[in-house]
This record gives sequence, structure tokens and C-alpha cells, in this order.
Amino acid sequence: MESLFNLDLQPLLDHKSDLCLSIYLPTYKKGAETQQNFIRFKNLIQQVQENLSHRGLKEADIDAFLKPAYELLDDRESYFWEHQDLGLGVFCSSNFWQTYRLPTSFEEMVIVSDHFYIKPLMRFMNLNQPFYLLALSQNEVRLFKGNRHDIKAMELDDIPRSLAEALRYDDPEKQLQFHSSSRGGNSQPLYHGHGVGTTDNKKDIERYFQAIDNGLMSLLPVDKHTPLMLAGVDYLISMFQDISSYPNLIKDAIIGNPETLLPQQLHEQALPILHKALDQKQQESIEEYQNKQGTGEASDRLSKILTAAYNGQIDTLMLAENEEKWGDFDPNNYELDIHSERSLQSNDLLELAAFHTVKQGGEVYLMDKNTLPNNSSAAAIFRYPVVNYGING
Repeated sequence: MESLFNLDLQPLLDHKSDLCLSIYLPTYKKGAETQQNFIRFKNLIQQVQENLSHRGLKEADIDAFLKPAYELLDDRESYFWEHQDLGLGVFCSSNFWQTYRLPTSFEEMVIVSDHFYIKPLMRFMNLNQPFYLLALSQNEVRLFKGNRHDIKAMELDDIPRSLAEALRYDDPEKQLQFHSSSRGGNSQPLYHGHGVGTTDNKKDIERYFQAIDNGLMSLLPVDKHTPLMLAGVDYLISMFQDISSYPNLIKDAIIGNPETLLPQQLHEQALPILHKALDQKQQESIEEYQNKQGTGEASDRLSKILTAAYNGQIDTLMLAENEEKWGDFDPNNYELDIHSERSLQSNDLLELAAFHTVKQGGEVYLMDKNTLPNNSSAAAIFRYPVVNYGING
């Protein structure tokens, strides 16, 4: 089962099959109610059987397709159903099986399509935005990956652990400019003060921070979507912000000496900063959309959004969170057909736009419809002006 910190949508996005099954259900974490987890899943599998039968699959083919699900239903010894969180996502095709146990409740849902249905996971990603936290001091560097629920230390790899370590490889003679103190039984330089001292000291710190930044850019994926937060005394934060090349560095920071803070204390102080930054980013996306209306760089026309999503032209997509639009879209001929009601051949067109946007590196926000521009169901900001292909919808 996929863990919270390893939640990776890419396998779902990359998988290709004519039949992709996506199941979402709410689950109970403890007590006698956990028995409902098994019962709900069993009922949903019965719905899948009916769906596949209506699509013309023979019973033997259905049994082969659902074999991993049957095995999960038969597995009562591993206590799978007794060790759940608030929500479970299950993804199955003829050669793919993945489950996600997540601290977010889902509505019961069964979707059979030619791709995995990811929109509920996008809601989870919005609510549980992962972030990096870099705790900086002259004596110590720590790097963490966190989300709303937890935080974990990361290996530093090529990132220097301290100013002393950075200078050791940069210019050994610089070590003589600092005094040593016994620390944990080892003699190593300690740096003091609440501001940058001499010009030489400032230059040393700048080289130290440049080495940290280089290490970060090698260690972390180049990802403008995952924010990086800083913790440290104010003058060091300011210096690192001037040097950093990370594409999504949060301006606000945890101010103070991070050496005295445990990981959970850092996490507690990080969450309000993270939530503020994410709210601000969404608001900036709305304002950017409004500024680009009429320029060819933004649209709320679903047909144009779908075409741009398939072509990898969407930078930011904003969707109404609790809305679905069922229909079909032909990306080759740019033909959109909106259905009056859901059928076996229907796709949720909003999810389809989200799927292809995320697959090609765009960002998706699920929002209350009242906050979306023009009260629309979808609004997209394009990476560059997009021509109108003559499509409607």
C-alpha cells in the first residue's frame, strides 16, 4: 500500500489501458466500524462486475481482471481492512494494481475508463500540499519533507552540513578565522552572533549558502509546484533568499534559531505559513487569469481547455471542486459532446482536463465554484497564447 509520503501520481498518469478501474471509498480507522471497510469494498466490486458485464466482458474475463480485488477480499489474516485511515483509493487494470490509504475521506465512487480517475487525489494533494523545509544556521543544516500531517528528515547528500564543512572544502585556511569549541565530544568550529560580522564573514556565508543551493538543486526535483520554506535567524534567511535559485521559495519563514527546535516544533510553525502561501498562490492565479482574459492566454471554454490540456499547453487549471461534467472529447478532431446524463461511455470532462494537465506538468486547483473566475466550472491559464481551433463548447 502506498504511504502518505510516497504518494506519487505519475504511475497512474503514465499507465495505458483500455480498461482502468478507479475505486474510492470512505474508511474507518478503528473499532468495530472497521468491518464496514470490507463490506463497502465488496459492494463496490459488485458494481464493477455489473459495469464490466454491461460493457460486454465475459465472466471469465471479469474474474481475471478483478483477481487482485478478489484476493484482497479474501485476505482477512493481514488485517488490511482493520488498518485503514479515512479514505481508500484502489486502482486496477489488467497489469496494474495500486492502493492508497489516505487521511482524507472520499465519497464512494466507481469509475471504469481508459485512464485512472485522479480528481479526488487532486483534492487530497491540494489539502495536503507537500513542502520542503530547510533549517539554516551557521552551525547546522537540516532538510525536511512535510505535509499537513507529518514531517520527516531527508538525507543531505551533497549539501554541506555546516559553514565549517563548506569552508573545509572551499578554503581550509578560513578555518583559522573561527574558534573551536567542544561539541558532543568533537572539536569543531562554532559560530556566534546575531548579524553578519566582517566582510570576510559575509562572503564565507554567501559561499556556504551557494553550496547549499547547488546541493538542493541537485537533490530536489526541479518542481515549481512544491514549495520550499526556510527556518533561521532573519539576516540568514534574507541572504539565502537572495542567493536561492529554487523556483518556489516561500517568502515568509520561521524566524529564530532552528537548532533549538525539534522536527515537530518546526512542523507546527510551518503549517500556518504554508497555508497562507497556498491561499495567496491560488488568489494570484485568479488575478492572473483575469489579467489574461481576451489575450489568448486564458479561457473558461471547456472545449478549448480540453484541447490545451491534451497538448500540454496549460500552466494552471482551476476547477469547481464538487462539480462533474459527463461527456466525451475527441482530441484529434477537437470534438466535444456533453451528455445530459452519465453513461458507460461518459468521461468526467473536468477530470479529463485535470488528468492531462497534471500529466504534462501543469498545476491543478480544486476550488469552490463561487471563487472561480466568472463562476465557471473550469478556468485555465495557458503557457503561451493558444489559437482557437474552431471548436465549440
